[in-house]
Amino acid sequence: MKFNINIRSGEHADIATSVAWSNENQLFSCSDDKTLAKWSPEGQPAGKITSIQAYTTGISWYPSSGKQVSNNTT
Repeated sequence: MKFNINIRSGEHADIATSVAWSNENQLFSCSDDKTLAKWSPEGQPAGKITSIQAYTTGISWYPSSGKQVSNNTT
């Protein structure tokens, strides 16, 4: 996989410190400006998700398996 890095304005006001791909081919990033942002597969900003109260150094994505297990034991 080739990853091109371009410097441009977008969702973050400071350097991005971590990124993670979702299972829907969307990129999520955290930044030193304490925001979580979403990006399209083409690298276009798709919106600010939330503000974070701490600096982030890592982000992980745990997709659901599609099958839910019930905790009922009847």
